[in-house]
Amino acid sequence: MHNPDRIRYSIVIYGDSATPVVSFSKDPQDVRKLLKAVDKLPQPSGLPDLKVLLEEAKKVFEKDSGRPKAAKVLVVVTDSKSPSASDDIKEAARPLEDEGITVIAVAVGDEASSKQLEKMTPEKQTPLSVDKDEDPGDIGDKIMDKVLEGEYSFETLDSNGLKKADSEWVS
Repeated sequence: MHNPDRIRYSIVIYGDSATPVVSFSKDPQDVRKLLKAVDKLPQPSGLPDLKVLLEEAKKVFEKDSGRPKAAKVLVVVTDSKSPSASDDIKEAARPLEDEGITVIAVAVGDEASSKQLEKMTPEKQTPLSVDKDEDPGDIGDKIMDKVLEGEYSFETLDSNGLKKADSEWVS
């Protein structure tokens, strides 16, 4: 877990529609409350519509005025192919890229379409692929490794929310 004093989280669940369920906050987010909120998330209905998700994610980032100079990263996790056309996904991702928002795509299992996920990432970056039965903690670590491929510095917390040594990642 990475320290919300340094990282702000927002969560949007999506299926055939996209709904923000945890918003960015100007105040530090309580790690334990954030984890409880994630555990209680409802299962969205319908197929995961990536175009709808990207459009909603853009709105979420537009509403966040707390840290205008902070690096902005959208992590999209899916376990199914989207009903959206690849060109529509690419078009919906363009405003995020124009705003400097990095998109990290994560395909869980074999049913997600890597080709669709590549359309939302800069320079057709290869999506992160993980197995459905992989440990969620390991998946989280892989996602953060992907996020931190840029030049960022974050404080890392252990699973109890206690501070570990600062981690600096520079590629």
